[in-house]
Amino acid sequence: MREAPQKEDELPIYIRLWEKTRKGKHNEWQDDTSEELYKKLLELHEAQIRENGEDKLTPEEAYTKILGHRSGYILGMGPGPRPSERGRTNIQHLEEKIRAKVEAEMTTRLQEMEDRIKQDFDARVSALLEQRQLEDQADSTN
Repeated sequence: MREAPQKEDELPIYIRLWEKTRKGKHNEWQDDTSEELYKKLLELHEAQIRENGEDKLTPEEAYTKILGHRSGYILGMGPGPRPSERGRTNIQHLEEKIRAKVEAEMTTRLQEMEDRIKQDFDARVSALLEQRQLEDQADSTN
């Protein structure tokens, strides 16, 4: 791995931001993990330059590649934006609409099934009554 560029301006924002938030007053890393991840960020930057000729990664993209993804949280940056109250209300409204639609469909299907069962039952009862009448007629003629 080559040395980091001497000019701070040459490094992408995600590396400068990491360094600024992870080094203390005396330019020392807060912990070993911060320094190790800094080196990985430098390697990512070099790989971007090698593969694409430039590094256009945003801090979110770079941190996700190196630090991994956790829903609603970006390691090194903290929690991501939370859905607004309006967004939560909208989600609840959509869930209620879907629930009502599914319930209506299930009620319709249940009614159709009940109707079919009743028709089948009535047809069988009619067939049994006819058969019984024919048997009674046959018995009375004998």
